[in-house]
Amino acid sequence: MAGVVIIVFSILPMSPALSRFTRLNEEQKALAVSLAGTLSLATLGIGIGAAIGSQSILFDGFFTLISTGMTSLGMLVSHLVTRPENERFQFGYSRFEPLINLFNGLVILLVCLYALTTAAMALAGGGHRVDAGIALWYEIPVIVVCALLYRYEAAMAKKLGSSLVDVDAREWLVDGLLSFGIGLGFLAALLMEGSRFERWLPYVDPLLVVVLSLMSLTIPLSVIRANLKEVLFIAPDAMSRNVAEALEVMLPGNGVLGHTASVAKSGRTYFLDINLKIHPDSPLAGVRAQDAFRDALCRRLGLDETTQWLSVCFTTESRWL
Repeated sequence: MAGVVIIVFSILPMSPALSRFTRLNEEQKALAVSLAGTLSLATLGIGIGAAIGSQSILFDGFFTLISTGMTSLGMLVSHLVTRPENERFQFGYSRFEPLINLFNGLVILLVCLYALTTAAMALAGGGHRVDAGIALWYEIPVIVVCALLYRYEAAMAKKLGSSLVDVDAREWLVDGLLSFGIGLGFLAALLMEGSRFERWLPYVDPLLVVVLSLMSLTIPLSVIRANLKEVLFIAPDAMSRNVAEALEVMLPGNGVLGHTASVAKSGRTYFLDINLKIHPDSPLAGVRAQDAFRDALCRRLGLDETTQWLSVCFTTESRWL
């Protein structure tokens, strides 16, 4: 997928938009590819859904349209988090990342709940028939595009360690599953035509929306749960264990009489605040020894000190712990 994108951009004339694309970093390029895909599929889905009166295809199109807005916000945040801290944002911009992901998950959740409600109302009202043949021909290429973009975004998320691209990949997974389910439903509708089950055809389209909405709820809920922890600064279990294990190894023999450790994560940035109460004659009493301790702790935890927040304070008084 990435190769196709590169070939296309190398063949087309260098317009200002393409020139800007080449200046983006890898994360922003992945989101830009996703944005182009969502715009195309959203326009197609809403157009065909409205033309044949299919609630399920309209839901699919609007779901993709919502993804377009979320991907645009993701690109903005991707640009922000690369900027250095300043007087206004003295801890940098990393906290924008979980905020946008949380907002993203909430919007997708609301879309699913709205679609579920309207579909249930349609079922109660007797349903409606749609042209299953046209709908099926629409869904097949959409499923292929969603699968390709999901694989591309998931690979880029793993490569870059980006939660923004990871959430975007999940959106493509949901969209692909929706399209696959809708396609199966319309295939079943085609088989029902002219059979003794034909009287149930008006219920196929709204029933598809109900089933797919319920299936889709798990992904926004998982996104909300993960990012709400970061917004609330809840300690991440894995890093908390790593810090505890590292201190257990490094503190003995250094005259440390007590310590506290606080850990939080926001986006791609960890915030570690460690306070050590040391004996006045501790080997860590000197500034150089303290710097060496910080460096050793940073390396043991696998942290990049240029992008992570690590504060290790040394004191001889318990009140500063």
